[in-house]
Amino acid sequence: MPIISSLEIETDQTEFEAKPNYRLTNWEDFRKTLAERTKDWQEPEEIGSIAEFHTNLERLDIAIKATIAKHVPWMKPSPYSKRWWMRELGVLKKAKERLARLSYERRAMNAHPIHEVFRQTRNKYSQAIRNTKAEHWVEWLELIDEEGIWAAN
Repeated sequence: MPIISSLEIETDQTEFEAKPNYRLTNWEDFRKTLAERTKDWQEPEEIGSIAEFHTNLERLDIAIKATIAKHVPWMKPSPYSKRWWMRELGVLKKAKERLARLSYERRAMNAHPIHEVFRQTRNKYSQAIRNTKAEHWVEWLELIDEEGIWAAN
């Protein structure tokens, strides 16, 4: 007699938290504001104690965080984004697409060398994607904890 099992398992949705988008930061304004915040500080000739070091470090940390809050825009990543994507892949993709157009324009000339260059570039791009995904997977597995082992399975 067959046994029918019914499991109701809910999966947790990953919360995407907003992060600073340093690429869109106007670094000149950032540097000016940070310099204004720190211009009145006296440079200690020599830090004499651990407590003095921590005080100076905390003051600098507060100034940097306040400057970040003022000048760095925030972004919330899309849950559909490819977390393994890198800029180098974007460069390879553009080169592949440009060669694809050139190859298509010369599709009637089978012996034209652009077809071979396009094929090699396409293969290089595909291999780069495979390598990047594999590296991302290994990094994720190395950071996994006891609870996340079920997600990996």
